[in-house]
Amino acid sequence: MNNLATFNVDENLVKEIASQALTAAVTKQLGNPEALISSLMDRLLTVKVGIDGKISSYASENKYSFIEVETQKMLRECCKEVMKEWLLDKKDIIKKTLEKELDKPAHMKSIAKAIIDATGKSLEFNSNFQCDVKFTRDY
Repeated sequence: MNNLATFNVDENLVKEIASQALTAAVTKQLGNPEALISSLMDRLLTVKVGIDGKISSYASENKYSFIEVETQKMLRECCKEVMKEWLLDKKDIIKKTLEKELDKPAHMKSIAKAIIDATGKSLEFNSNFQCDVKFTRDY
């Protein structure tokens, strides 16, 4: 006679228990997650990078902190947006001022010269035809 007992366990239950045990072990090894994340963020923000925000293979190019480079990029973009909005608000003034400038005799001569030069160049006809003829014998 065989005195061994049969033990049936749901496979999903085993997977869930194993997953929880693994998660608990990893969490224990990491310690305080807030401290870990804070440390990683500090490293990320203070790592030395090149002017393009990437770590260069040449240490001498890594002069700037990542946060410094990225902040400058964002500030430039903000400045561009503000300047664009400001100029769009002043569109009528810019248009009137430009029209006055273009009506000045010196500018009229420059514009006329540019038109004449462009027209002259478009009328020039330069054409070179070259044809190479080669005969090969099929064997």
